[in-house]
Amino acid sequence: MKKIIISLIIILVIYFILVFKYQLRLNNDYTIQQVDNPNYQIIENIIESRSPTIITGLLDNLLSLYQLNNLVDIGCNDTITIKKNIVEQEETILLDMTLKQYIDFITNKQNKINKNYYWSEDLDFLKKHSLDKPLHQFFSNYFQNTKLFSSTALWIGPNGSKTGLHYDLDYINLLCQISGKKKIYLFSPSQQQYMYISNKYDPGAKLSMVDFWNQDLQQYPLFKEAKYIEIILNPGQILVIPPYWWHCVENIDTNIAISYRLETPFSIITKTPELGKLILHKCGLYKNKNCICCNK
Repeated sequence: MKKIIISLIIILVIYFILVFKYQLRLNNDYTIQQVDNPNYQIIENIIESRSPTIITGLLDNLLSLYQLNNLVDIGCNDTITIKKNIVEQEETILLDMTLKQYIDFITNKQNKINKNYYWSEDLDFLKKHSLDKPLHQFFSNYFQNTKLFSSTALWIGPNGSKTGLHYDLDYINLLCQISGKKKIYLFSPSQQQYMYISNKYDPGAKLSMVDFWNQDLQQYPLFKEAKYIEIILNPGQILVIPPYWWHCVENIDTNIAISYRLETPFSIITKTPELGKLILHKCGLYKNKNCICCNK
């Protein structure tokens, strides 16, 4: 029995060391780095610093592959799920349609889009059509020191579509801008005391109850104390978003972006509680219908 207790203590100590190394180590400095065409060592240093950083000069040879016309040609009849509003702070309303129907709708200037209509964070499309492989192959040149598990998510939205205020838990989160521009509002982890954390479930993220574009300062008075910076992300640029940095995003022009995310075996271990929540949610046992992924 004594050996079991000692073993459990050792496991817990190792777990909390990993949590500190991969999750709780924070950087609140608002100085945004910008580097052009960095090598893998510079990128490793950026990740280690936990500092938001704009990287230029890396995506140039990949941009043409992910342009709108090419995506429609490849998957025009795919059924996709559109978020009709800012699901992070509003009621979740989802709509299914084909990719061609969606693109025709958001690019038709006669349509006055008065809701979000955002094809956001699609985790399957690129993988289904093997469009994730060039990204995996390309980024493998820049993350050489340890075995990493990578995933991609596609974001396409019209001018004015938005992602609500939240932070992500990803060990490495690269926002790759393909077409159009994004305006990104970044809040350091030190601003969490003003964020009014929501009870709504978003796998891998925490949400704020505050609608950044329609702030109710009577209900959330502390939010007026929150300090943030604005970044314009242009096509071909990558924004490194460290864990726990709160952010919300507004698209400028018809917009295409890809999130490229990476985890190490150790960073995955630190997320064991989150993985448990995800399994329970998929089974309908945790935050059922109180999430960004299911119609209420």
